[in-house]
Amino acid sequence: FDVAGAGVLAGAMAFAKPAGEFTYELAKVGATSRATAEDMELLRRAAIDAGLATKFSPLEAAQGLGEFASQGLSAADS
Repeated sequence: FDVAGAGVLAGAMAFAKPAGEFTYELAKVGATSRATAEDMELLRRAAIDAGLATKFSPLEAAQGLGEFASQGLSAADS
């Protein structure tokens, strides 16, 4: 059993969960707002940028975009 390899695997798994949650949230936003592939890229970038520019994480920003979509805003408006 390689201890160093186990550490790398644990680090990768720790990153995979938040990345999966972020992707899932964006997919929900896309479905709710009927986003095109181009819209999805804009939403992804907007969530990441908001996460970098505010106290919120990209995941929290994606959840916020979901709130906008549930209120009827299009992906472009969000």
